[in-house]
Amino acid sequence: MGLVIACLLLLPFYQKDYSKLELEKKARAMGMVYPDEIKAFNEGGEK
Repeated sequence: MGLVIACLLLLPFYQKDYSKLELEKKARAMGMVYPDEIKAFNEGGEK
């Protein structure tokens, strides 16, 4: 019974729709990087 009441009370707070730009800004603030932004080096130190 308590879980149902808690879900009903928290439901209005989880209905935000973010734009793609807002989602990317939040993700980058948390440390997200795209794979093509990462430089890989060989073991020999060459690019």
